[in-house]
Amino acid sequence: NGKEKVKSGFAIMPEVRDVLNWHLDPNNDPSIAVRAIYGRFFPWLLLMDRKWALDNLNRILPLGQFNNRLYAAAWNTIMLYTPAYNDPFEILKDQYLEAVENLGKVDKSRTRHADRDERVAEHLMLFYGRGKIELSDKLLERFWEVASDELRGHALDFVGRSLKSDTADIDPRILERGKALWESRIVAAKKARDKSTYENEMSAFGWWFASGKFDEKWSSDQYLDALEIGRKTQTDYFVAEHLVELVKTLPLESVKILSKMVLVDKPGWIVLGNKNEVTTILSTALRAPEQAAQEEAKNLINRLVARGYTEFKDLLQ
Repeated sequence: NGKEKVKSGFAIMPEVRDVLNWHLDPNNDPSIAVRAIYGRFFPWLLLMDRKWALDNLNRILPLGQFNNRLYAAAWNTIMLYTPAYNDPFEILKDQYLEAVENLGKVDKSRTRHADRDERVAEHLMLFYGRGKIELSDKLLERFWEVASDELRGHALDFVGRSLKSDTADIDPRILERGKALWESRIVAAKKARDKSTYENEMSAFGWWFASGKFDEKWSSDQYLDALEIGRKTQTDYFVAEHLVELVKTLPLESVKILSKMVLVDKPGWIVLGNKNEVTTILSTALRAPEQAAQEEAKNLINRLVARGYTEFKDLLQ
């Protein structure tokens, strides 16, 4: 049957094994295109004949040769075109660590593999979420140490976007792992002497907040802290959309978040692009039972009016 054939591996397909072995010898075939095939289908080679794949791993992705052209062909293909499967990851952890140590060495002006580093970051976030690696693992520790603020920001941005786009209920254990990840990163940002080196990373929390997947109070408090360091507003529409709902239960926190967003936005695009949402948030806060929320809303309205947004003055009537 099929399962027995899979167990037999290339023993029942010796001609396939011979072809694979022949092309793996660079003296026979130095083509990077052919070597890329070994990367593209490495997970399936594992399924077809695990022993062969393990025995030849050092020929496909030999450690210590990360910048070798044949190695790069296989590795770049794995990163760019192969999903983040758990089983191959367990086997390729050392290769992932080499990739982390070589982050930032891709010349984006001369290669189409400009997003290889981003894919490494995405894979690590997925494997962490699945519980395949921990925050204390060397692989993740080195990633946060070596990666640029832009790449670290991309990693957290990827997590947030994934949460925002997932309409299904998420396993609470995954959310707890996410909270632990975020808290470790904001602690690192707060400790940094130069907090500007964490701007992208902290700005990425906008997606986490807008996802609505976390406890509202925790999420609001974390976002308020994050906005002290990272104020890039790629997610302003989704954040404003979420604040429209959040202000009903956490009016003070909602207005504080809105204030931190709009008062640093010198062109004023956030207010102009989300005028209905801003109006709803402020008017709801003005009717909140908490006096502090009302005062916070009045203060923000006055500051907006002072900046020329006179239409908000009507809210104070």
